[in-house]
Amino acid sequence: MSDTQYDHVKKSVVSGFLWQGIVKAGVQLLTWASTIIVARLLHPDDYGLMAIQGVYSGLIILLVDFGVTNGLINHKEVNQELLDGFFYLMAFLGLAFFGFYYLITPFIASFYQHEQLVGVMRAAGVLFILGGIRAVPQAFAMRNLAYKYQAVVEGVSALAGTVTVLAMAMLGYGVWSLVMATVVSQGVNTVGYLLYYKRMPRCTFPLEEIAAVFKTGSQIMTTRFVDMITRRADVFFLGLAAGPTVTGYYSMAFSLAGMPLDKVGFMFNQVAFPAFSRLQAQKENAADLFLKLHKFLLLICAPVLLGAIFVVDQAILLILGSKWQPATLAMQVILGINVLRLSERFLANSLMGVGAVASLMRYRLWTAGV
Repeated sequence: MSDTQYDHVKKSVVSGFLWQGIVKAGVQLLTWASTIIVARLLHPDDYGLMAIQGVYSGLIILLVDFGVTNGLINHKEVNQELLDGFFYLMAFLGLAFFGFYYLITPFIASFYQHEQLVGVMRAAGVLFILGGIRAVPQAFAMRNLAYKYQAVVEGVSALAGTVTVLAMAMLGYGVWSLVMATVVSQGVNTVGYLLYYKRMPRCTFPLEEIAAVFKTGSQIMTTRFVDMITRRADVFFLGLAAGPTVTGYYSMAFSLAGMPLDKVGFMFNQVAFPAFSRLQAQKENAADLFLKLHKFLLLICAPVLLGAIFVVDQAILLILGSKWQPATLAMQVILGINVLRLSERFLANSLMGVGAVASLMRYRLWTAGV
């Protein structure tokens, strides 16, 4: 890659942060307001049930994607025939996993001795179908560094989810307001990326090229699968040992403490991964970009996380109400841990972007053992 091309990538990254920042700031204000209102309306049990189902649906979503979205972004040469072939493969995988999940949910619910989990998990299974349909159009947009379009799609889908959860919570739908907000948000997101694709995919399957992307994707999926298990094992065991209420307190603490990490950190990762993918052949420029982005990430998020530790007890009482006070200690601990996770997440995404998937997999397996 020439210096001119690197300059183009840097300009795209700056533009990406500008659009992501503007949209995220607006949406985040609405999200915070809705989180406060909904938390006051719902019971910790509702958040506990949503967290428990999220462990299983999150793992299945990883299997549906199989690292293909990032594999396509990371692949050096991608033609329309390859994209079209993967479109139908991913749609089929999403539908197949939905059917499998639909059948096994009663067994999972009986494991937790909570019948309501059956309906909640089956409704969340729609996310597998949406994820399968969205995978290729999303990868296509990110390969093109379409940050502006991506920011608008993510913003509109987040807004749709916020409106849904507020309306349903106020009408007394309990946990279903959380479930349907996620489904509606991802549905709008999927439609947005389909509109960007602008064509009806053809049934073409270049098997050799598909196998190459699957090979890269399987390595990415393995690292994310290990990461998912290590990060969500807490909810799995807490749900079994303590039930939905305690899990709900923990889930709320995890969600609130993770907002700087999930919102700002996610924005950095969304912009950085496609950029690093374009810089695979230019390691020095990739390293320079990594150091600059990492510095800004820490400067923005670390002070917020550390400062929040000292005010979280009063903040929960004032904003969420006394029923959420049991979440205080868990939130303080998670805030401290998340300062370290800022660098860990960004490093992992950067390694994936430059194609160092084998190094990332070793890193994930080592940290999982620790």
